[in-house]
Amino acid sequence: MIRFSVVVPTFNARSTIERALGSAIDQRYQPFEVIVVDDGSSDDTLAVAALRSAEMRKPPVRVIALGANQGPAYARNVGWDAANGDYVAFLDADDEWLPEKLQVQAELLEETRAVLLGQGYPSLNRGGPPVAKVGRRQILMRNRFWTPTVVIKREIPERFPEAMRYCEDHFLYSVVTLTYDRSYHMSRTVVVEHKLPLAAAGLSRSLVRMQIGGWQVYRELRRRGHIGRDEYLLYQFLSTAKFIVRPIRVLMWRLNRKASTSLR
Repeated sequence: MIRFSVVVPTFNARSTIERALGSAIDQRYQPFEVIVVDDGSSDDTLAVAALRSAEMRKPPVRVIALGANQGPAYARNVGWDAANGDYVAFLDADDEWLPEKLQVQAELLEETRAVLLGQGYPSLNRGGPPVAKVGRRQILMRNRFWTPTVVIKREIPERFPEAMRYCEDHFLYSVVTLTYDRSYHMSRTVVVEHKLPLAAAGLSRSLVRMQIGGWQVYRELRRRGHIGRDEYLLYQFLSTAKFIVRPIRVLMWRLNRKASTSLR
């Protein structure tokens, strides 16, 4: 039996935290534990999480209060360090898992023995085989994993870089993929998509910040010796090119989404 430690970072999530916790607790494949890390909320998120913790016995729900806001990377790392399961499964407080999420992933982990397993945004999912290995070129080209879908081996020493506020997930998943060569992408949708992916937002200020974060990912990978000079220059160039043509890609994405919605 694979034991999953669910880590739920929260910040002012009073309106969604119960839904998120409910989706974790009501899994067909029960998690080993649920760890809520409250990142300095100023609303009553902490009180709601504490109440649910007091009500639950199986799986146990633990609440860690950080006091001051430290950012999502720090909160996830705190939960990861406190986990006791075989794999850590991340769930943001405003997201929701489908009931079969952990069951599907447990079966795929038995098959692959992956260190990292997950998928991208469902609305950006292009299908494919049930599970496929993610290689060096694929992870460097773009982030293949949306964090609420990810399960990752608890015992590895790598963590989310806390100094990065954007693309910290892409950096971690790149390091894990390049280090262990055991990352896998799944095609089956396991998370309810309540918010649109940032890729659908055009050229907003957040996207500009995301692009700056993307450049930082390659700089850090180069600085830490994970990629060489030629790879660094190549992926910096490709990342910049994708950013320039993003408005066209966003328009096509919206048209395709509108067409698929009208056919339902």
